Amino acid sequence: MKTYLRISLSLSSVLFLLFIVMALFPIQAKAVPGEGVLYGTSPDDLITININNGAGNVVGEINPDLSFPGFAIDPSTGWGFAGCGAGCDQIWNVDLVTGLGVFLGSLNGGIVASGLDFSSSGVLYASLNMIGNGGSGGDHLATINTLTGEATVIGPYGVCNETCTLDGIEAIAFDDQGNLWGSLRSSPGSFGTPGMYLINPNTGQASFVAPILDSEGASVPRRGVVSLQFACDGTLYGGTSRSGDGALDGGFLVTINPNTGLFSYVGGVSATGGEALGGLAFERNCTADIPTLSEWGLISMAGVLGLLSLFILLRKRARIASR
Repeated sequence: MKTYLRISLSLSSVLFLLFIVMALFPIQAKAVPGEGVLYGTSPDDLITININNGAGNVVGEINPDLSFPGFAIDPSTGWGFAGCGAGCDQIWNVDLVTGLGVFLGSLNGGIVASGLDFSSSGVLYASLNMIGNGGSGGDHLATINTLTGEATVIGPYGVCNETCTLDGIEAIAFDDQGNLWGSLRSSPGSFGTPGMYLINPNTGQASFVAPILDSEGASVPRRGVVSLQFACDGTLYGGTSRSGDGALDGGFLVTINPNTGLFSYVGGVSATGGEALGGLAFERNCTADIPTLSEWGLISMAGVLGLLSLFILLRKRARIASR
């Protein structure tokens, strides 16, 4: 009986050590911010943007009859999702190679998806313009069904009746901690203080954090920031709007400190030829080696538990036999 106990204990020790080693083998884990090629929309084109100098390059036209202020990329499929503006209530799929858009579905009617971003769980969130005209800006947070394009409203950023106390959050982006950030820009029909906001993804309520200002205390020219996206190194990129109808003074890539609102330009050229840089999204999520329990670690754990159970059973029998 003692021999069986020794064997059981020895095997348990060996497997336990194996479990410790294999359980901590790193596997690839996904984070919300992105890396690789930075894509954007302007206004009906899909473009790529050089993060070193802010220059843009047209990939292709999504749809010539629509503008697309909202854009996000599904890391699990590599497909882009674009929300059209100017009163349009549609979500389109976008081919990242050609830029060609394919109609996916309608939201819920009379809604504009001006900002889009995926959460770490793969849920597509949207900033919707539900109150006021199509140019007033986002006033509600929602999720989007990536198979049908239908929106499920979570709640308003502020208090909404005939108007909203917070109206004009055109861009949203998740950071690596799961915080949802938004930027409110100034425009006819918008309400609230322009700048950076933290948004509760469960209720939609938004809290003002800081105005978006440069080192001299000057605000973002034109009407502010209308797109946001975090990079893997924590950098928050933003895209600027135009000053008004017909003006070609937007489309500049900027970096923003989300906690202070301090911004600076990336290069001195417009990525869009002066149009608004309406959407930003990296081609893929960050990949990082994170210690976690691997499949072999789970198998080893099951083996250890099994042998420990056998050890307890044999010890119990040995005690009974010795009485």
